[in-house]
Amino acid sequence: MLLRLRRWVLNRSLGSEERENLLKFAAKSEHFTFNPRVGVPGRVFSTLRPEWLPQLDNDETFVRASEASEFGLNVCLAVPVVVRGQVAAVTVFFDTEVRDYDADCLDLAIDIASLTGNAYGAKTGF
Repeated sequence: MLLRLRRWVLNRSLGSEERENLLKFAAKSEHFTFNPRVGVPGRVFSTLRPEWLPQLDNDETFVRASEASEFGLNVCLAVPVVVRGQVAAVTVFFDTEVRDYDADCLDLAIDIASLTGNAYGAKTGF
């Protein structure tokens, strides 16, 4: 699943090519699975800690580096969705613009993940 922080999208409009590339990356990513400690989702799942990657060009830190390059992705931010102390999901945000670490964006993503975890836990009893 491909999600983008709303704040990032509001900073600029997406061109049709950029939007199409993001959708293609999402479609190509659907077949990927990540074991614990492997890839960004696996590391975030295992550590319960968010991860910010300002560059996606290294296969060792970002398993889908070739796909990210093909579709123009430059930044990845992943946060765990925790429900009652257990990771229920990992939410991953991408951007096509190069950007340095942004504590405000990280805080926003953590807040979104926390609210999602609370709502999911309340609804399902997870």
